[in-house]
Amino acid sequence: MSTYDVTLRESAELARRAALADHGAFAELYRRHGPGIYGLCLRMTHDEEEAEELVQAIFVHAWKQLGMFDDGNFVAWLNVLARHFVLNDRRARSRLAARVTNDNDAVLGASRGVVVSHETLLTIEGAVAGLSPARRTVFVMHDVDGFETEEIAQCLGITASTVRVHLADARRTVARMLRC
Repeated sequence: MSTYDVTLRESAELARRAALADHGAFAELYRRHGPGIYGLCLRMTHDEEEAEELVQAIFVHAWKQLGMFDDGNFVAWLNVLARHFVLNDRRARSRLAARVTNDNDAVLGASRGVVVSHETLLTIEGAVAGLSPARRTVFVMHDVDGFETEEIAQCLGITASTVRVHLADARRTVARMLRC
């Protein structure tokens, strides 16, 4: 049996333990596979800071999805999950960037035709960045990407009512930050 096979077996066992809420096992998975996921994110984004942020978000998402891991190759499963996560993040960023027009104004909510200045858009982005990761994810998926509540719930592995609570809290927080 090769060292690679042993590593795969160990990672699969750690994933099984982590799925049962073993925080130490999950920390070990992060220690072992975090650098590889960072490399993947860096190759896909070409931005060190963005890659670091994505690694954190990917491992949070992986923690929530460990119940879906089927005792196969954990490294392959994690890499597929990471690639999808980064691609979805890129799509969301490109959709937001596409809303910025050449004259530095942004159209928010194209169906509503709301036009705001570039400075206002940066202020809104700063307010959204100040949200907790869960609220930010739900807010962006719903209000920026246009996902429905049920789609978000299914994607994140939470209930629709939790999505609605996160969305309402996120909107209140952003509104409060923008009033300051």
